[in-house]
Amino acid sequence: MNEAKTSGKTGKYTLTFFIDDHTKAEVKMTLTGDHKVKFDSNGSYDAAETQTVRGGSQVLEPEEPKRDGYEFAGWYYTDENGKEIKWNFSDPVHQNMTLTAKWKKEPKTEPNIEKEKEKTNKKEPSSEKDTKWNYREIQRREDQLRREKAARTGETSSAEAKKAAGTGETSKAGWVFISLLGAAGIMFGIKTKKRNL
Repeated sequence: MNEAKTSGKTGKYTLTFFIDDHTKAEVKMTLTGDHKVKFDSNGSYDAAETQTVRGGSQVLEPEEPKRDGYEFAGWYYTDENGKEIKWNFSDPVHQNMTLTAKWKKEPKTEPNIEKEKEKTNKKEPSSEKDTKWNYREIQRREDQLRREKAARTGETSSAEAKKAAGTGETSKAGWVFISLLGAAGIMFGIKTKKRNL
């Protein structure tokens, strides 16, 4: 009992002693106090906080730590004999202790070549935004090709002229052609007027 008391342990202890007439007497005693339970994450990047626990109470199980390339296998403590034992969080705490995270290496998985090929060959469904962008890009490219054709040939169809007028897009060749037609009309009008005078 004295050893338990000096080492800071808590719990129920039975004291046995004999009276002068050799009568055996037993006294049950409870040692109380607070204990610190530390958590050693053992390589994890998210360590749990140290908890202070009243003797005989349970320590709260912290959130599972994370470690790249490993699976969490539980919290372990080392008993008086040096043996590692997995801690059961429903057990009461009767002494200061450190619980250490135990890790199991994640198994390496071989890549499945067929699945990788399927992923590569599958097209991701495009979003509506991408579809609109592609449509606009195609329309822009078609309009550009029409303008280039008209510039080369000097011709524009009435449909192209309407489309250009409706979208605000016109080509230089279209303007030149319209300007020449207008100038020719004016010249024809002036010549006709002079004849009539």
